Amino acid sequence: MELKIIYDEFIKGNRQAFEKLYEFFKPKLKHFVSQYIERQDIVEGVVHDCFTELWERRESFREDTNFNAWLYTVAKNKALKELSKEASKQRYVDNEKFVEATIQIDALSQLDTDRADPEYIRTRVTKSLEKLSSSVREVFIKRRFEGKSNKEVAEELGISVKTVEAHITKALKTLRDDLKDLC
Repeated sequence: MELKIIYDEFIKGNRQAFEKLYEFFKPKLKHFVSQYIERQDIVEGVVHDCFTELWERRESFREDTNFNAWLYTVAKNKALKELSKEASKQRYVDNEKFVEATIQIDALSQLDTDRADPEYIRTRVTKSLEKLSSSVREVFIKRRFEGKSNKEVAEELGISVKTVEAHITKALKTLRDDLKDLC
């Protein structure tokens, strides 16, 4: 069936015509979006959202609408939105790493190397960690010793990212107070 006929039927609300457009354009849109976004689950979501919007706006199309250009424009805009969200997430992660690095640099610069006996420090840290509640200690260990992100810890323990952050803050305060003589 010629694409023009399929377009005309789609505009009238024909579900089968929509499915034919979907089958025809989906691989092309996936390829297009994949050139800019690596994660295939996000690519699939963008393409799905394009077709959802296409169906929802079908009544606003005219017979002379360039579906190809419209779909690629929507795909581009949705991909840009996803890339923007990912960039925002990355800025947050980078900022978190910067804050952690600053704390570590500060702590290291104040370290009295005469007190740098690893066994002594390990014992003091262990005793300080034992003062924490079990939930705060578990979050701190997963985050700092196992190297998991706040999001990973939150998902693993079934708590919010904000709760993870609060537990980390509480643990760091306790550790700083208990170990300030080591710095």
